[in-house]
Amino acid sequence: MNKLAVIDWGIGGLGFHREWKRLRPDEAIEYFSDSGYIPYGKVDTVELAQRLIHVMEWLKKERGVTHVVVACNAASSVLELLHVDELVVVGIIGMTVEWIESNADLADLSVVGGMRTVESRAYSGRLKGRVVKEVLGQVLSAHVEAGELNGQAVERSINNIFEGVEGDVVLACTHYVALMPVLETCYPELRFWDPIPAIAQRLSEQWQEFVRGEDEFWTTGDVVQTQVSAKLAFDVVVDKIYACQLS
Repeated sequence: MNKLAVIDWGIGGLGFHREWKRLRPDEAIEYFSDSGYIPYGKVDTVELAQRLIHVMEWLKKERGVTHVVVACNAASSVLELLHVDELVVVGIIGMTVEWIESNADLADLSVVGGMRTVESRAYSGRLKGRVVKEVLGQVLSAHVEAGELNGQAVERSINNIFEGVEGDVVLACTHYVALMPVLETCYPELRFWDPIPAIAQRLSEQWQEFVRGEDEFWTTGDVVQTQVSAKLAFDVVVDKIYACQLS
């Protein structure tokens, strides 16, 4: 039976996890947070690809995973280098680009993401025929990872990032969705878009059923902080969580 894993540097991928569980509540997910490692957006291409292959090989060997959703834009920027035998691997960037292209409601837009996503021109380079402004929002993921979803520090970061941004804004980091309430309060004139629900729906239609059972969470970072931030940011209760020290 097939088995699904979701990978993110931290808790951002829990947005996909939450949507998948809404669609398929009985299926088991292996969620891997690599927050004990260098933030993926700050790792060079070769090293990042090697790290992700290492994580996926572990998930395949130790957890019996057959399908992986790389629910992290920074990690998805090296998707073409991620080859692990017998694993089906899908990245969030390609599917977000397809969603943007098929969304008639989107005009010229801004894409807000982390350092690697912006510098790689992952969106503007693929969305031909559109005016795409790529905006650096790196600091927002740190707020979410720490469970900081509101307050003066968060609002200062948001104002520094979104000043001068207009129209439609695609959130190209899965962490940022957790800040949607404060984003909409600070900038009610902007339309913020989260592609994750549409991506989860599409994959659910494409993929056959996965093994049923309880979710398991693995992190190379702090177990307690992961649990606290997961509940605050995505309202996901992380019970079966284990520290994972990859060699």
